[in-house]
Amino acid sequence: MKHWKALNVVLLFGIGTIILSTCTSAGKAGLGPSPLFSQPSMSVIVQLPDDGRRETAFTAYPVAEAEAKKWNRDALLYQIPVNRIMEINLGIPSGIPGWFFMFKVPNSAVEYYIKVVNGQISGVTEAQPILLQELPYELLPIEIRELRLDSDDVLRLFIEFGGKQYIETHPYWQIDYRLVHLKGQPHPVWSLFDVSNINQPPLFNVDAVTGEIVADPFLSLAHVHK
Repeated sequence: MKHWKALNVVLLFGIGTIILSTCTSAGKAGLGPSPLFSQPSMSVIVQLPDDGRRETAFTAYPVAEAEAKKWNRDALLYQIPVNRIMEINLGIPSGIPGWFFMFKVPNSAVEYYIKVVNGQISGVTEAQPILLQELPYELLPIEIRELRLDSDDVLRLFIEFGGKQYIETHPYWQIDYRLVHLKGQPHPVWSLFDVSNINQPPLFNVDAVTGEIVADPFLSLAHVHK
């Protein structure tokens, strides 16, 4: 297992800028209608593009959770951040795509990042955020076992509800994902990215419980945390 060490890393998820002082050892509004997960025709066989991962986020999660509980038994999942952005933040060379998981203990500012690649932990890091300004949102803990949509479901829905044309016109796109639950929003939201352009907003956002296509949660800040 690798222990990443970095100082003053700029963390770029959603809106706002966070500086990480590491201590130790890790768009668009919805396309088309807003269906429930049960509505897409399951009789249609959808060929999913290869995202470079051999496992879904849910398959990788138990490995990360077990490691997080070693760090702190009260640790809870607070985010699945974009893999490529985390590599940039931590100064890690781009490698085999995997899943980053961000854990925290409630009411503590310390964040614990774990990356899982092909069922194995490839690195961990503990970070203490230093806020340049108050963030206009608050992350809530996520209970994976209460969600209905895994990462492959998100990709399948993207293709079924408008994403096929994007894929056909962007043959070199690079698939990445984010899962967050912002205070004031009913459920966690999956976002799908094309990180061949790291500055591009998410292509697709979907409620991880209902399967409803929604807007980028970071653009829906009527729930601003003050």
